[in-house]
Parts: sequence; structure tokens; C-alpha cells
Amino acid sequence: MRPFGRTCIIRKYGRIVLIADMRTFLLTKAKKNNHNFKVYLPMKIYTSYHARAEKLIALGIQPISISVQWPKYSKVRYPEMKNLAPTYKMLKMSEEQYDKHMNIILAGLDPRVVFQVINRNAQGKDVALLCYEADVNTCHRQKVGEWLSRRLNILVEEYELPIVESKAMKVKKLKRTQQTLKF
Repeated sequence: MRPFGRTCIIRKYGRIVLIADMRTFLLTKAKKNNHNFKVYLPMKIYTSYHARAEKLIALGIQPISISVQWPKYSKVRYPEMKNLAPTYKMLKMSEEQYDKHMNIILAGLDPRVVFQVINRNAQGKDVALLCYEADVNTCHRQKVGEWLSRRLNILVEEYELPIVESKAMKVKKLKRTQQTLKF
């Protein structure tokens, strides 16, 4: 079953019973018309890197650090999840060994518990899991996002900041188009 981007958490007597997409929830609700269920539509989960933290906060997205060390240049503080971070030894390993150890770390975690901690730290906002690397292909946040997606059937994607053109950029584009129009 493909995720719809929004998932729901179904609770019965305060315990999570099911984390599912809306289709599964609607089928479950149609079969079981139980009034003890509470439904919460949680936040969206993104991945990104620490240098974007202030911009993400300005956009209303709660950053959560999943890196081994706090960035020294960061002026703002936000929650940390060290259990999703690689160890210092892993940072010096080859890519193959690194992937193997990261898989071991993730295998030792319960994705539902990780999701609950993320949800608690979200403070009612969308969330971005942050690490250091700007390139998602060289970073463990991609593995963490794929792991959450695969295990909980939720959508976790890299956050792309909206491109805002400055006035200077618009002037440069206008000059380029005027130059190409001249014969």
C-alpha cells in the first residue's frame, strides 16, 4: 500500500494501536464503529540539514537534530534525537561499513517509539530531521527517512526550500531576455 503523505495514529485507551494511512483508517473505522478510538493527524516529516534550521523555523517547521554533535554555528536550539545519530567511530569508516553499522543501529530501534518521540517534539508542527551534510546522498538522514517510510508506511521526504527571486535576480533575467531578443 502506498502512503498518501498524511497518516493517522489510532489510539485506544491512550495506547497506539495502529499507525496507518487514511485509507486503512477509514476501512478500520467502517468495520469497527468503536467510540473509544481517538484519531490524530500528525505532522509531515521531512529531512534537511542544520544550516537550514533558522529558515525552517521561520516557515513553521520544527527542526530535530539527528546528528552526533550539535553544530557550533547554530544560534537556535531545538530538540535532539541522539539515538538516530551515527557514532564518532562510524564517521571514520568506509561507506560500506558505515551503512552496515547504521542498519544495526536502526534495527535496534522500534519505529513506533521513534515516531512517538518525533510527534512529541513536533509541538503540533511539521518536522524536519536535521544532520550536517547538505547532500542527502552522502548523509544518514536519507537512511533514517527510508527506514521510517518503510517500517511505518509514511511519507518522509527531503525538504526543498521554496525559491524566492530577489529583485536583482529579476533584473538580470530581464536583461538576458532583452539581449537575446536583439538581432
